[in-house]
Amino acid sequence: MMRKIKIGFLGLGVIGSKLLNIIQENKEKTKEAFGIEFEVVVIMVQDVLKKRDVNTEGIKMTTEANDVVKESDVDICIECMGGDGVEKTRETVLLALQNHKHVIMSSKKCLAMYGDEIIQMAQENGVQIRVEASVGGGIPICRSLMHMSKGETIIKLFGIVNATSNYILTSMSKNHASYEEALLGAKVNGYAENDSSEDVDGWDAAYKLCILSRLCMNLSIRYQELRPISLRNKNAVDIDKAEQEGKIVKQIIYAYKNNTGKLECYIGPYAIRKDSHLAMVSDNNNMIFIEGEYSGKRAFYGEGAGANATASVMYDDLMDVIFAEYKYRNAVTSHISNIDVLSIEL
Repeated sequence: MMRKIKIGFLGLGVIGSKLLNIIQENKEKTKEAFGIEFEVVVIMVQDVLKKRDVNTEGIKMTTEANDVVKESDVDICIECMGGDGVEKTRETVLLALQNHKHVIMSSKKCLAMYGDEIIQMAQENGVQIRVEASVGGGIPICRSLMHMSKGETIIKLFGIVNATSNYILTSMSKNHASYEEALLGAKVNGYAENDSSEDVDGWDAAYKLCILSRLCMNLSIRYQELRPISLRNKNAVDIDKAEQEGKIVKQIIYAYKNNTGKLECYIGPYAIRKDSHLAMVSDNNNMIFIEGEYSGKRAFYGEGAGANATASVMYDDLMDVIFAEYKYRNAVTSHISNIDVLSIEL
């Protein structure tokens, strides 16, 4: 028996448009393989008259979020709100959950700030929340963390999670570009926003660290306690010094749960030995390591940015909501101990 799932989009930017394409292109395959028919019934946008590169024929277009989250026919809301702001995103997502809609989220900043509240609201209303698009681009890191290591404690996570900064530092190292030249190249290639301050100043990585800590360590941390180090002041002298020492500079995140329960954190540029796995992560790619007390280190690698990669994992979230119910654990609040200088080998 065919099961029809009705979808509402909250936003239709670059990633949302690509996801709508994927849904349309896979319609027959999804029906044949899974007995599921997806129907996009309503999309919230800022301008309903804007010309788009995706087919929206037959779909209700609106500028009102309530037309999506309160629509009785909608089963799943897909959040791609981007430039609408954190508070608006929070308000809209909570309202969708209150109206018993499953939600697939992409806003990392909203999740870092209000993740516990959003997860609690979902569980109180018996609906699912998925967040794969918030970290790691096309890497299925969130889904993996949600279902792994149930019999052990994760004690450490570290890696490269910001594609913009990695592209900039790769360009400075390989092409001897200045910071300004490398940043411009990232923008030209679509790996940096016009305002890339949260990327280069480490806040984007900080938001992702909050999300990953919640999923793999079951720790709730206040992002305001984090102290990321900017890479704006990195120059040829720093890059050359690392080169002479057989190292390469990367922006990394590092979190270690010490025996007092505090989370020791570092976010910022760091000179890594060239024989390290992380040293080989170039351009817009990401790599994340998780270390468990029994399983040891496990790594996740892939494209950390780009509409195709991110939309792909959001489509997987869409399928996951239907076939795999997940109950989040109650997170333990943890205080942060910021590390100004990281003195370990990664």
